[in-house]
Amino acid sequence: MCAWFARSVLRLGCLRAPTPQAAVSLRKLAQSSMSWRDSPQASMSLHECELVQSSMSWRDPPRAATALEPTLPPISHQRWPGVSSSLATDLTCTCEPRSNSRIRSAPQCSFIFFRRYHYVTILREPVSRYISEWRHVQRGATWRAALHRCARRAPTPAELPPCYSSRDWTGVSLEDFMGCTSNLANNRQVRMLADLKLVGCYNTSSMHDPQRSRILLESAKLNLRQMAFFGLTEEQRHTQQLFEWTFGLRFSAPFEQHNVTHAAGIDLGTAAMARIHHLNRLDMELYNYAHNLFLQRYATMARQQVLLAQGYS
Repeated sequence: MCAWFARSVLRLGCLRAPTPQAAVSLRKLAQSSMSWRDSPQASMSLHECELVQSSMSWRDPPRAATALEPTLPPISHQRWPGVSSSLATDLTCTCEPRSNSRIRSAPQCSFIFFRRYHYVTILREPVSRYISEWRHVQRGATWRAALHRCARRAPTPAELPPCYSSRDWTGVSLEDFMGCTSNLANNRQVRMLADLKLVGCYNTSSMHDPQRSRILLESAKLNLRQMAFFGLTEEQRHTQQLFEWTFGLRFSAPFEQHNVTHAAGIDLGTAAMARIHHLNRLDMELYNYAHNLFLQRYATMARQQVLLAQGYS
């Protein structure tokens, strides 16, 4: 599912001090007008979540994390960050609880430290993402285990009616996929980034459009701005460069841009495309906002690289 939307949390633990260039770049990024927040308090204040995520090695990420799957070289004398990742849930439902932020470090560190969490995500062009999810579900994919918890409870069947009664939705037509009004594929990226508690979670009767949509969209934009980093599926190389610059890390292999996807090769017709645009109009607005913000951050990085080069010359 990360091909549509990936959300990972970098857990920074017992690391050596960054290089001077990395330290300068991170300091400059923190001082920029775009406010890329990297403090534990800023990250944890996004949502008060209930679920504990599993931890995994940074060098053993989920196989679906295509855009940010690291290929870091093995370095035995240095501890790399761990990753707590959830690929199918959203910020409202899943994050590291406050009670878990204070943990004992690895034996070689021999001290207690507080975790610093950096929330990162990858956005994708909404129409392609929606078509890709439809094809994925059509092949039998489900997320039955997803709890969609909000305000400490899961939604009721009345609040989130199932789109199908069988074990999965294999073979679903695009018409039926679009026809399910409770289909979480609609505006998925806004929903996964927004604080759903602001609109009564999945109880749509508590607040109606356009107010509900406006609040969700603004919440998603705010949380995107507050993330330490985000990238775009359509900007793989620039995403890699900005990630490396932000965190002072280097990938051993360059990202590859594959513009020919399964979604791109499907001719759906004008009417179907218009309906997909309508169903994902919030995601469309969020993506346009994210694209502009991404270009601003990339330009800021480029300017800082020039300044650093001049300073070291």
